[in-house]
Amino acid sequence: EEGEEEEEEEKAVFNSEMDVTVGGLVVSGDCLVQWQHLKSPTKRAPHWAIFEYRNDMLVVDAHSRGGFADLFAHMDTSIVQFAALSVPATDAAGSQRTKVIFIFYSPPAARAKDRAIAANHKSLLLGGVLSGAHAVFEIDDLADMTAKDIVLKLIASGGAHSATSFDL
Repeated sequence: EEGEEEEEEEKAVFNSEMDVTVGGLVVSGDCLVQWQHLKSPTKRAPHWAIFEYRNDMLVVDAHSRGGFADLFAHMDTSIVQFAALSVPATDAAGSQRTKVIFIFYSPPAARAKDRAIAANHKSLLLGGVLSGAHAVFEIDDLADMTAKDIVLKLIASGGAHSATSFDL
């Protein structure tokens, strides 16, 4: 019975109907599901998700199996958004791992109040329900972040098995 309870709890993390409140922000269960998929993709292809505010709740706006360029093509330049990109990485020995990039996008066209609230939520999210990112970017212009920037930041984050190539 004890093992069954643990199994049920583990499944709850992936339940898209289970919303979570973090520091006053309601995060939809779909956000949690997408974050878990990004951290543990079933295929090697890059994968992304965009999270945005709707009715005082953080929800998934879009997600795809496209790469970095596809993600940026779907970003809205008039509102604050959070995004995540799953990047397949290979080390010198040929071992493959997934690296997750978290992006806080706060364009100048977004309302100042929304930008301030989202800046506070960013640390709450990264320290809680969306933890485990390998690199974090804060940008206010999509041109401020390139594939090269991602690679450089991932190389700098290193670790015991530093990746030598990334599939963006």
